[in-house]
Amino acid sequence: MAYAWPHLQVASSYSLQYGTSTPQRLIDRAVADGHSIIGLADRDGLYGAVQWVRACERGAIATVLGVDLAVESLLPDTKLVPDTKLLPHHTLSAGRRTPARGGQWIDEHRPRVVLLAKGQRGWASLCRVVSIAHGGAHTERGMPWLPWKALEEHGEDLVVLLGWTSEFAVHLASGRANRADDSLRALRSIADLDLRVAITSHRTAAGHPASTVSAARMWQWANGWRIPVVLTNAVRHLDRSDARVADVLDSARLLVPLGSRRLSPNNGEAHLKSPAELAVVADEIAAVAGCDPSDLLR
Repeated sequence: MAYAWPHLQVASSYSLQYGTSTPQRLIDRAVADGHSIIGLADRDGLYGAVQWVRACERGAIATVLGVDLAVESLLPDTKLVPDTKLLPHHTLSAGRRTPARGGQWIDEHRPRVVLLAKGQRGWASLCRVVSIAHGGAHTERGMPWLPWKALEEHGEDLVVLLGWTSEFAVHLASGRANRADDSLRALRSIADLDLRVAITSHRTAAGHPASTVSAARMWQWANGWRIPVVLTNAVRHLDRSDARVADVLDSARLLVPLGSRRLSPNNGEAHLKSPAELAVVADEIAAVAGCDPSDLLR
């Protein structure tokens, strides 16, 4: 049986040096593929929200607005590299050469979560937390991140998606379920949030947080904690062939050459999949997890 899986985490070209396609092109494809709802979650900001809503209105498709933000690590002794495909070398000594003349190593070691707004109050909360991530005393210019305490204070009507770039996913992908448990306990001691576990498979090698095996572990772990589970594809480009453009953007964002060992080529799975393609991914994860795809929230 096929289910109408929505895209809840789509990065547009307003995600600087990350997303490859404009809101209009993404919405046009979603409408053509038969999607009835689609969610924008650009990295670090809400820059594309207006264009996204206008495109959705023209396409008569329901919209969800969100943001993909870096957050603080919940366990102080945790050294995370959530995006293990893009290896930020925060362990390099200060004396090493910089990647570009006058540049610096770009450190993307912080875990990330997706925040989705529920209605007008959720949108207001989204604007507040993005402002805090960029302008708080804790952050540096151009490297926004959000303390969990800010979500406790300003998270009204926000849904928090714990996806493949979250601290929990990285622990589970490396077989450290106890660390994921400790992270969740630490989070719940800080804030009472509306949590969802967002499972994603980009069909990468086992051990990568975006692999089918890791997604299955996330699903099983979430069931153990009774956290609702949703399917996302963490979209960053329109077509599979756009993966090469994403490679160029990764290179530019991290200030390293395309042939650098710090980069691994995108495999094209982060494209805007059709409902039928998403159903296949859900079935693949469910088969490994021993779960029923119909249990996923839609």
